[in-house]
Amino acid sequence: MLLRYQLREVASVNNGLYSVADAHCDTIYEIVKQSKQLKKNDLKVSLEKLLTYEHYVQFFALWVDDAETAPFASVLQMLDIFYEELEKNKENLCHILKASDFKKTFDEKKVGALLTVENGKALMGSCDNLRLLYEKGVRGITLTWNGANELGDGALTENGGGLNDFGREVIYEMNRLGMLIDVSHLSEQGFWDVLHVSDFPIMASHSNAARLTPHPRNLKDEQLSALATCGGVVGLNLYPAFLSTNGKADLDDCVRHLKHMLSVCGENGIALGSDFDGFNGAMPEGLNDAGDYGKLFWTLKKAGWSETLIQKLTCDNLIRFASCIIK
Repeated sequence: MLLRYQLREVASVNNGLYSVADAHCDTIYEIVKQSKQLKKNDLKVSLEKLLTYEHYVQFFALWVDDAETAPFASVLQMLDIFYEELEKNKENLCHILKASDFKKTFDEKKVGALLTVENGKALMGSCDNLRLLYEKGVRGITLTWNGANELGDGALTENGGGLNDFGREVIYEMNRLGMLIDVSHLSEQGFWDVLHVSDFPIMASHSNAARLTPHPRNLKDEQLSALATCGGVVGLNLYPAFLSTNGKADLDDCVRHLKHMLSVCGENGIALGSDFDGFNGAMPEGLNDAGDYGKLFWTLKKAGWSETLIQKLTCDNLIRFASCIIK
């Protein structure tokens, strides 16, 4: 199932050389909010941009704000819009529901779309809602956003508590259903609680290294090591505030975090988790949108990363992780 591509010494980056799997973007939320189209838009992610690569799998997060008063209805609205876009673009877009759909996506040269929900607040305290979202095609949950919800505390809460009883119930049910558990945005205590409760590997879809940039949303080395040891992955977040302490970043900052996460997680524990369309303000210099990913990969090549290692980062690790769970 692993994809192979060749990196060539070329003056300009050719995205068609690369296969990409990205663990997190908020594009569907922005499409709904701004009444845009997935095929062509001025957002960070569009089908036009993703189709410039050899293969591309995007995990599309359906984001729920902590302040949302009707979180489940909000997710249902985003699901409706996603399915409208899927129908309009069925010649280029494949909805990933099980592991074999990754291969189908690659074979048919389509963009793969795996749906997640960002913020367990969407469940409104009910595992029935979790099961309904699964039936509607959602395959992963980011357990919290920055604040507290019915499952536990987020990374920016003052108390920093862990999972509560409902949070543990959700983990059990996600394990049973075969859903991806995402600990990005979760408090540190919550992170350790999830590792203790879950029978399956977990991911931090869009988090960086706290050792380099000590932001509450980044992971400490102990967390990175434990996540990788259990078979999970951490996805590089492109938000400059998570990449540097001065809030400005470039490709070298991305490589710096990747090198550190590689040293802690090993070559099977690192992935991409851009957070495209999930934050305001400047992007890292040289990486304006999904169409620029090839520049990062080329920078890694110039820094001495092997083709095999780049391939694991850009695609294989995330696909391997997800395939073990969404059977």
